[in-house]
This record gives sequence, C-alpha cells and structure tokens, in this order.
Amino acid sequence: MGKRTFLNASFVFVGVWAVILGVLWNLLNYEDEGPRCTIAACSQSTLNWYWFVAEASTATVVIGTVVVILGLWLSLRRANKPQ
Repeated sequence: MGKRTFLNASFVFVGVWAVILGVLWNLLNYEDEGPRCTIAACSQSTLNWYWFVAEASTATVVIGTVVVILGLWLSLRRANKPQ
C-alpha cells in the first residue's frame, strides 16, 4: 500500500463526506423556509439567501460526487495496471 492508494482512499472519503454534508445542508435549508416567511411571501433578501444555499449545497454534492468518482477511477486504474 503506497502513497497513491492512501491518496485515492482520501479522495473517496472526502467526497463521500462532501456529498453527505451537502445533502444535509440542502435539507436543513428547505426545512428552515417556513418560519421566516409570512403567509403572503418571503422578503427578497430571505429568498436570495435560500437560493444561495440551495445552489451552494447542490454544488457541494456535485463536487463531492466528482471527487468520489475520481478516487474510485484512480484506484481501479491502479489495481488493473499490469505489474
């Protein structure tokens, strides 16, 4: 087990945590919408904040997924390499 194996496992570990945290952040954002908004509507600054959090948490999930795929690809490429 070398440095590359540790690096690949680190990519997968960090990517999985980024996906989990992004999903939780997104769910907490949607759960929080109710109390701040009145029956008529939310203020523009509140809506802007919710959109920012929704976009940032979605980007975190996408980047985490890309990092997991990269780590798995590097691990499989290393494992299938003839020695």
